[in-house]
Amino acid sequence: MKPRNAQIQLGESTAAIVVIIILIVLGLVFYSVLSRSNVDDKKIEIANLEAIEVASFATAIPELHCTFLGAASANCFDAVKVANFSSLLSSDTDAYLYYAEFFKNARISIEEVYPGNASWLIYENNKSVRQSELPVYIPINLYYPLDDDYSFAVLKVVKYS
Repeated sequence: MKPRNAQIQLGESTAAIVVIIILIVLGLVFYSVLSRSNVDDKKIEIANLEAIEVASFATAIPELHCTFLGAASANCFDAVKVANFSSLLSSDTDAYLYYAEFFKNARISIEEVYPGNASWLIYENNKSVRQSELPVYIPINLYYPLDDDYSFAVLKVVKYS
């Protein structure tokens, strides 16, 4: 009679160990899925912050701002400076490489919305394999100093990641 009880207790112990192992494996799988989603969320958050950083630098670049009596105007870009800056970056490799440190993998353009429809491609570097594009749109004033006239435009910064 004792060997039969021992076999039953051994079977119960084995079943309990199997159940505990299954619960531990399920817990590890659940934890790995949660941690993977947290890592993906962090990657998206970092990519968004990088896009905002590039957009912030693009709006703060003093080479493009309107200046009146030596003072820069907020969110105002000079159309003549924009056109000259755009042609400078497309023709001068040293200037392009200098700004590539700040803009990284991005595309920066200005599109006039009202009353005209002019557009300028200021900077583009998409040499890396693009997985996603994160656009940031910033409304700006575009000043035409030759006509002493303003128009509305959008500074479009697309960060490639």
